[in-house]
Amino acid sequence: ADIDSPHGAMMSTPTYPIGTRTRIVLDTSVLIADPGCLHSFPQCDVVIPLTVVEELDGLKSRPDDVGRSARTALRQIEDLRRRAGGSFHHPVPLNAEPDGATLHIEVNGIQKHLLLENGLSPEIPDNRIIGAALGQSLHAPTQIISNDAGLRIKAAHLGLVAAEHQP
Repeated sequence: ADIDSPHGAMMSTPTYPIGTRTRIVLDTSVLIADPGCLHSFPQCDVVIPLTVVEELDGLKSRPDDVGRSARTALRQIEDLRRRAGGSFHHPVPLNAEPDGATLHIEVNGIQKHLLLENGLSPEIPDNRIIGAALGQSLHAPTQIISNDAGLRIKAAHLGLVAAEHQP
């Protein structure tokens, strides 16, 4: 199927092989609201953009609930990293189920050109998260999960499925 881009050009909607798992891109707001949410997406590939890890790292020193949630989320991610042998270069299983959810940290897949074409600065963390989701959408059906309405509106405008996290 084809869709109109914001600039009037036709873009092809990607088709994926049958059985391709959905990728869930998490925004920082979801991990702050529900630090245990990594296990809320069974049989999906959960993706955390490196920008989200940076934002959590910046929030962890706060003495309030936000800081506590950031520390908890970072601890859980770190525990998974250690269990995986020290790296997230490949998706890491989140549980022992053979077809269970995985976690991956996205480092290089930000589609800066698409952000710029749509008037979004890649210097803004929310836009980098959207750019990472756009990169994931090249390979698999992708949803961006965020409790930030502004981020969801921008993501949807760029053709992503954007939803609020319901713990």
